[in-house]
Amino acid sequence: MGATITSTIVSFAVGFLSVLTSFPSELVLLPLQLFLLIATIALSVRRLHDINKSGWWLLIFLTIVGIFVLFYWACLKGDAEENVLT
Repeated sequence: MGATITSTIVSFAVGFLSVLTSFPSELVLLPLQLFLLIATIALSVRRLHDINKSGWWLLIFLTIVGIFVLFYWACLKGDAEENVLT
């Protein structure tokens, strides 16, 4: 949620500045979006490990049904034990 808000605010500000000046907004937005993508993937894999699923399950989002499955798994309560995948 915080990443979405941050991305929206920064994108709006950079877009506004690029309209007022000839500043290329891609120089700021591309690194920001890349950083947020990597952070989102890392947190999603960590969440999957918290419910004892492999991080490779994240690839299921490439299907339409997989998006709903990942959302359901994100809403599950994590395991209280140590998360160790073998």
